[in-house]
Amino acid sequence: MLTAASSSADLPIKYPYVLASEQDLKPVYSSATPDARTALLQTKIVESYGVVALSRVRFNLNHKRAVIYVVKLQYCGLCGGGQYYYLAKENGEWRVTDVAGIWIS
Repeated sequence: MLTAASSSADLPIKYPYVLASEQDLKPVYSSATPDARTALLQTKIVESYGVVALSRVRFNLNHKRAVIYVVKLQYCGLCGGGQYYYLAKENGEWRVTDVAGIWIS
């Protein structure tokens, strides 16, 4: 809805979601006078369960292992955390092999 990627995304998430880029989110947290698009995103965030931010995927040299950093910010007080997800490609499919919690609030 907000980015080109969101119209073609099909993530296996059980809650409704909207994909937004870092560029989309930056003014949400820093603009005192948001434009209409940013104000709409601010409203969606406030009415939602929270925000999940994903880093770029980093691969090993043979592209059989990967790591991604995930930050979850839920709107229930002190309900956030950051984790590294370690993945491995096995039989042509990616699967999570380990999760390392970095911080929690």
